[in-house]
Amino acid sequence: MELKRDIYVDLLNWKENHSKQVLLLEGCRQVGKTHIIKKFAREQYKRVIYINLSDDSGKRLLECYKKLYEDIRNNKININNNYLKELFKRYDDNFVDSSDTIIVIDEIQESYKVYNKIRGFSKELESHVVVTGSYLGRIVNNKEFWLLVGDVYTIQVYPLSFEEFLKAFDLFDVYLNLDFFGGSDEEDYEKISNMFSVYSVVGGYPEVVAKLEETGNIMECENIISNIIKTFCKELTKYFGDNSINVSIFNHILRSINKLLTNKKKVFKEDSFNEALQKVLSKGHYSNISKEVLNRAVSWLESANIIGYCNKIINCNINDFKVKQRCFFTDLGVATHLLNLLGVLNFDEISLRNEIFVFNCLARSENKTPSFSTLNKGELDFLVKSKYDSKLYGIQVKSSKNSEKTISDALRLNKIDYALYLKEGTFGGIDKEKKIITVPIYLFERFKFDIGERVLEHEINNIFKLLNVNDLKIALYE
Repeated sequence: MELKRDIYVDLLNWKENHSKQVLLLEGCRQVGKTHIIKKFAREQYKRVIYINLSDDSGKRLLECYKKLYEDIRNNKININNNYLKELFKRYDDNFVDSSDTIIVIDEIQESYKVYNKIRGFSKELESHVVVTGSYLGRIVNNKEFWLLVGDVYTIQVYPLSFEEFLKAFDLFDVYLNLDFFGGSDEEDYEKISNMFSVYSVVGGYPEVVAKLEETGNIMECENIISNIIKTFCKELTKYFGDNSINVSIFNHILRSINKLLTNKKKVFKEDSFNEALQKVLSKGHYSNISKEVLNRAVSWLESANIIGYCNKIINCNINDFKVKQRCFFTDLGVATHLLNLLGVLNFDEISLRNEIFVFNCLARSENKTPSFSTLNKGELDFLVKSKYDSKLYGIQVKSSKNSEKTISDALRLNKIDYALYLKEGTFGGIDKEKKIITVPIYLFERFKFDIGERVLEHEINNIFKLLNVNDLKIALYE
């Protein structure tokens, strides 16, 4: 099955507008980076050179690289010549350096020598160049890898979003036509709600979604997810390269992340999520895990895009915040699998899964770190300052008396402009003042945070009032 990925549009944008920069395609293992870039390369370029630094093609490139430098040292090649062009000619006799050629170098983290040439790729080649990496965390503290600043155009590849998931099952049009506030057929709401329940269990890894489409068997999907988690564990132990961490310890760290998130008192006293996680681990069988080892493990998880952080805003004041105060898994299937291993009660599991879903929607659409907020002794699940109307939206995902009181207080005290409730089992609604909005959680990806007056339009109207130039206004809006 060919999965339609929204990222294809981003790749086209890079080709048309940013191809003078090397494209760095990031994302965790098995998220579909290689498949989508190969498809893009085949469809958009006349000539494709694909090199994987973890297989024989990578070895051959490094052999060409070594021989080229030997020739340069022995004055067999003029050092002033374009040696990168020469490198790819030696690798592929048919290489033509032009904008009709794309060079894809997969698993770039496997060679610092090639990684450090990224700056040269953009300056010395007419060909478009893409590099991909799954575990770029391994290079963060490696002095052999040079820091790239301004030399790359980065695109993040995520597991399939819920919207992409629906496209795989030909339900996207039904979803797209659903009214936010109950104006569509009840049967259509039920279809999308049921698919959201499935997505909450299997998540968005391409192999998992393809298996679901092929067999409809969730158990087979869960087996694939289990293997994906095992791959994470094995890769991490390779990254450490010593005996300070093993698969068993890493598994426990993964479970403890979810355990901490299911804590009823999630506004913890510690200054960071890592410190709170260390406290959870110290109460179990892994109290001997050092702070340094834990920090390295969590840092690797973040850089490998397996988890993402959430900031904490104090009392709804967006200028008063602490970074990295909570973290969530970037895939619902992985998170649900680990929750099941914890034996979390069904209600808590659904509540946390919904929270993870909203976190990932915000991280992707806003392209920045999401935030939750405290308010006195309570907490808003998320707080968003809209890029459309510049208003503050408090978001409630969990269903409890305390959380409902907190978001109501925030609205009453004018700490937020709008209260957004995301729920299952609802067709949505909005109050007369348009201050309290209820939306089915499965429609959240479509919500644009534009209930208020759009900022740009408001500012333009004020300028027109001052200048009294109606003709210019008409021209601009046309």
